[in-house]
Amino acid sequence: CLGDHEGALPLFEEVLRVSRKVDGDEDVNTLISMSNLAALHQKMGNHHLALPLFEEALEAQRRTIGATAPDTLLTLNNLAMHHLRTERFSVSLPLAGKALKYRRKTLGRNHADTLESIHNLGLLQWHMAHG
Repeated sequence: CLGDHEGALPLFEEVLRVSRKVDGDEDVNTLISMSNLAALHQKMGNHHLALPLFEEALEAQRRTIGATAPDTLLTLNNLAMHHLRTERFSVSLPLAGKALKYRRKTLGRNHADTLESIHNLGLLQWHMAHG
């Protein structure tokens, strides 16, 4: 994979730290930064660091922008994929299903994010069948 994850990490951490200080813990930009940092940790294999960030971002997004807001659904989808990557299929499946359901409802059947959720749910079901 191209890129410098190690070099990106302190930058992502700085953005989150400053955003928390300037905008507050539940500002939409802070929550996006938190989700982005979680995704980076996931890509780096730091699953134990990614999970609490995904969970915190998701809960705060649900409270502040709503359960079906596109950013909330992105975090929900990312959390589902986190559990797929850590082979927690029984946790991932309902999250992926919920992300797909609400993306279809709010974004439409042909939206790129909806199609991503369809793909991810199929990927999850494949992994469950092939362990």
